[in-house]
Amino acid sequence: MSNLHTPASDLAWPVVASDLDGTLLGSDREVSDRTVAAVKRVHAHGGRFVMVTGRPVRWIADLAERLDTTDPVIALNGAVVWDPQSDEVLASSPLDLETIAALIERLSDEDPDLRWAVERPLEHARTPNFAPQFGPHDVEVAPLDELL
Repeated sequence: MSNLHTPASDLAWPVVASDLDGTLLGSDREVSDRTVAAVKRVHAHGGRFVMVTGRPVRWIADLAERLDTTDPVIALNGAVVWDPQSDEVLASSPLDLETIAALIERLSDEDPDLRWAVERPLEHARTPNFAPQFGPHDVEVAPLDELL
């Protein structure tokens, strides 16, 4: 039977992947010292710790630093694989513009007052009417057609 006190070659799970909200993070949305220590043990035994989340990269960088992890992060509901060590996107699978345009048209037909934000792998942008409290303040602000 393996545990985190065995050599990496004997680890039952050489890669540990974890969601963030409600799993890695507590109800206070913080990572506990106990969790940080567990991630360090995974790394000490040659394992990799991969965060998997729907969150954008901009919400993960501080957490990767706190966990002292350089392992790739799967973000934006799987659309982005990000390297916290180099701050580079390793892989990206965005929706195609045709699909996005069709969704915007359909949703706008239902509610013409919708507000829009665009989450790119390493940046956030929004339309002028999008409430700034729902994103960073130092972002590109432009009409939707210019953001796409």
